[in-house]
Amino acid sequence: MLRVLILVLAFGLVACEPPAPEGPAPLDPVEEPAVPAADIYGADFDYSSPMPLEAISAVPEQYVGEQVTVAGTVRKVCQKKGCWLTLDAGSGDPIRVTFRDYGFFVPMDLPGREVVLQGDLQQTTVDVEVLRHYAEESGQSQDEVATITEPKIELSVIADGVAVVG
Repeated sequence: MLRVLILVLAFGLVACEPPAPEGPAPLDPVEEPAVPAADIYGADFDYSSPMPLEAISAVPEQYVGEQVTVAGTVRKVCQKKGCWLTLDAGSGDPIRVTFRDYGFFVPMDLPGREVVLQGDLQQTTVDVEVLRHYAEESGQSQDEVATITEPKIELSVIADGVAVVG
């Protein structure tokens, strides 16, 4: 009788186990790489998939007049208020970034940092007076400012938002 009772209990325990799943085992959910946190200035925007600035500066005619989201390294920042910055465009001249409607400023200690920005790409002719003003605001000497004697065609971005990511 004891054997029958043990056999019934053992059978009951086996019967209580959940059935084995049919088919392949479920996959663990894939974790997306986290987008690093950033300090945002101006409007918030999706800074997770920017274009490299070099790609835009290589064929600017394809992007002039368009809204772009680009990544680059800050070269200079206005040392009066942080009201503009320039980005290293790889080869060639840097790209100047101003902020839509003078609506926000960035920290003046950004040179060398990585940023992602979103705004409208433009190509403009900058006159001598404005070029000298920019030179003064970036801390160049009066002798350096005096060497600016010709207007310059340059790419610029009117940014709606800037994310400092590195």
